[in-house]
Amino acid sequence: MKLLGFASLGRISGQITALVIASIIALHAIITASFLLSRPDHPEPDRGPSPLATSVRLLGATPVDERPRILADIVRAFPQLGIEQLAPGFTPAAGEADGHRLRGLQHALGSPYRLFPLPDSDAAHRIGIVLPDGAVIAANAPPERRAAPLSGGPRGMTLVF
Repeated sequence: MKLLGFASLGRISGQITALVIASIIALHAIITASFLLSRPDHPEPDRGPSPLATSVRLLGATPVDERPRILADIVRAFPQLGIEQLAPGFTPAAGEADGHRLRGLQHALGSPYRLFPLPDSDAAHRIGIVLPDGAVIAANAPPERRAAPLSGGPRGMTLVF
């Protein structure tokens, strides 16, 4: 019976115990809500399309005779994308590009565009993209989205705290 005596809210030890338990529950609720609102496995809708998706869609909408000029402007503006037009006779490799990394890019581009893997050159992971008119371009794959630190879920974050 003495064990339950310390948990009495009439004593300071009981009040401190209740405060600690309430704090842990509130912290767990806040962490759970923040985890569910900003899931690391879903793209953030407010960031807008990536420069690669925007550039590819622009090239896909550009008439063929204007494409070299637009491509040169994109390369000048976004050298990190490494966009280049492949030879007209290039046939895409069979297979799918890494779906986990490129799911957001394929979603942003839509069904008229097809992504496929290219052999890696140097350290950059390259992908091929077939435009709606059949032209093929190559680009550096977007970097992998890194999970936020301590994103083991609400229970893991509660344990850390």
